[in-house]
Amino acid sequence: MNFMNLKSFGSKLNGIYLIKKGIVGGITYYKDKIFLSYVYKQGDFLAIDKFQYEIGIIDYYCFTDVEYEFIEDEELFKRIKEDKEFAKNFYKFLKDYTMEVTAFSREEPEKILYYNLKKIKEYGGILKGIHKDFVNEFKLKPYFDKMIENKKIKLVDQYYCL
Repeated sequence: MNFMNLKSFGSKLNGIYLIKKGIVGGITYYKDKIFLSYVYKQGDFLAIDKFQYEIGIIDYYCFTDVEYEFIEDEELFKRIKEDKEFAKNFYKFLKDYTMEVTAFSREEPEKILYYNLKKIKEYGGILKGIHKDFVNEFKLKPYFDKMIENKKIKLVDQYYCL
C-alpha cells in the first residue's frame, strides 16, 4: 500500500502546515530505528519540531485525505502577533505537543503506539486504526504483535485498532 508522504523535512523548511482536515502520522528516524511517534489531527501544526533541537521527526504520512494550509515562518509569527484566536490555538497545540512528546520520551514503544491508536479512534472519523501495510512498511509489526498478544488491540479488516 502506498501512503502519501505529505512532506519530507530532511531539508530546511521555511514554514509549517496547519491541518485543516485529516489524520497524519509523524515518523521519527533515530539511531537506525523508525517509529510512529505522533499522530496529528485537525487543528494541529506539522513541522513544529524544526524549532526544537534534535527532535528528529522527518516525514509525515497521510492516513486519510488531508487538507492543510502552508504557513511561512514570517506569516506564522505575524499571525501569532495579530490574531488572538490563532495564537491561542497555536500555543495550546504547542503545549499539548510538548507535554505528549516529553511524557512519552521514556515510555515503551507499545504505550506510545497504543496512545496513537486512541487518537486515531477519537479523531479519525471513519478511520479506526493503522493499516497493516503501513505497520509492515515501517517495521512496527513486533510492537503491534505484542499488543495483540496482550489483548490490548486487534487486527480487523487489515487495520490494527482498539
